[in-house]
Amino acid sequence: MHKHHIHQDSSTMVSLFMLLIPICGMGIDIYTPALPSMSQYFITSHFWVKFSIAIYLFGFAFGQLIIGPLSDQYGRRNILLGSLLSFSVFSGATILVQHIHAFIALRLFQGLSVAGVVLCVRAMMADLYQGERLRAVCVYNASAWALSPVLAPILGAYLLSYFHWQACFLFLAFYSVVVFTLMLFLLPETHTKHKRTRQKFTTVWAHYKMVSGNWSYMKNVLALAVGFGMLNVYNVLGPFLVIEQYHHSYLYYGHTAMIIGVMYFIASFANRFIMRCLSTGAVILSCIFVLIMVSMSGLLLAYEAPLHIVNFIALVVVLSMVLGLMYPNYSALCTGMFQSMAGTAGAVRGAVSMAGAGLITALLGFVTSHNPMLVMGVYLLLALLLLLLWWVPVFASQEQKACLDRV
Repeated sequence: MHKHHIHQDSSTMVSLFMLLIPICGMGIDIYTPALPSMSQYFITSHFWVKFSIAIYLFGFAFGQLIIGPLSDQYGRRNILLGSLLSFSVFSGATILVQHIHAFIALRLFQGLSVAGVVLCVRAMMADLYQGERLRAVCVYNASAWALSPVLAPILGAYLLSYFHWQACFLFLAFYSVVVFTLMLFLLPETHTKHKRTRQKFTTVWAHYKMVSGNWSYMKNVLALAVGFGMLNVYNVLGPFLVIEQYHHSYLYYGHTAMIIGVMYFIASFANRFIMRCLSTGAVILSCIFVLIMVSMSGLLLAYEAPLHIVNFIALVVVLSMVLGLMYPNYSALCTGMFQSMAGTAGAVRGAVSMAGAGLITALLGFVTSHNPMLVMGVYLLLALLLLLLWWVPVFASQEQKACLDRV
């Protein structure tokens, strides 16, 4: 099938988006089981291997500020294809490095590359869909995003058990080449030439100021940053906790991460049905309160007595399910705004949310004591931050005010 024969509102387009979206998460999830062994391979501290996740997110954040306006001016398709190709090259290059600083540099370029993939997909969604259809597509893509924490950690654990950590990055290179080939023949351009405008730097800067100055938009973007940071807590601290504190294997960690990912995926997909009976605001606020209650319960349980690993994983599973319900709704709120400049708005959203998540991840790198009580405390602090971001009465949006009035 030639790419121009695909109807832009077809299920095929949604399927293509769902192949692209997991790449970003796979760039983190697939090698988290290997973090302790990579620390030994590079003869470095835990901080630097954890920081390789944070620098990837920083690259992801910065790349979107550049790519957003370019995608509005030159279209989405070619930028997406180039980003996929460069991601494959930098993923493959990681197997050649012998020093942690060289590895971190390549992780930065991986993040810059994947920024073009994710931003262009979001901009294409805004090009094609509106209203309830947009929200439904956001749910599908959130479900695709959730496939990464389902499949990638256990895949990475098995690759690590049969080969070495480098096999995880070879898989990323292979997957991105396969997806690149499919997109080359199937993906149409959604931002056609008559919709594009050449923009001066001053115009781009003005658009950035317009988007970033809208608090109703930015508070949701910041909430996405905190939510993604919460998802990364187990990615960053979990391998060391399970392997070094509880003395289990990286395969055991991979299976626990898969269980957590499966439940996140199920909760994310459940939004398809929840959205029919509850408003976006009602779902978000309910999820925030549940996050606070569960993390506080986990903190108290860990304080009273040593927390068994099964109980600890059960708490993380519940937290991940709630995040799976919450995240797509925040995403839909953001995607539905500034649709006339979707690339620029998506750049601000991606840059701020990923930089915020990267900052949280970098701070987690300083955590040297890996115990369940500390992890639950981190979850509680982030959940309270979500509540603070939502419940700002002076700047609350109309939908948020309506939701708060009903509670």
